[in-house]
Amino acid sequence: MDGTDYIGTNYLMTFNASTTLPQILPNLENADFSLFFDAASMWGTDYNTSLAQDNKIRSSLGIGIDVFTPIGPLSFTLTEAISHDSKDVTETFRFNLGTTF
Repeated sequence: MDGTDYIGTNYLMTFNASTTLPQILPNLENADFSLFFDAASMWGTDYNTSLAQDNKIRSSLGIGIDVFTPIGPLSFTLTEAISHDSKDVTETFRFNLGTTF
């Protein structure tokens, strides 16, 4: 990030592992529970050599629930950053109404 401008990179590495948890509240047929782990790193900007060329891996662990209601699907996600930089903007809770692609 350069001031308030977000800078892209030339290289990107991502890893995601996720699973559904079918035995949590088995009688609740309109809800899906999930557990996930995400890790990523970006490096190689051509923008400005004075910017930090940090290729540190950032990672997080989270749980989520998707509930299918008459008004549409509801999604709740709770995450915890495992490795992050002090300048990173992290998000712990997210709520979505409707479908996402």
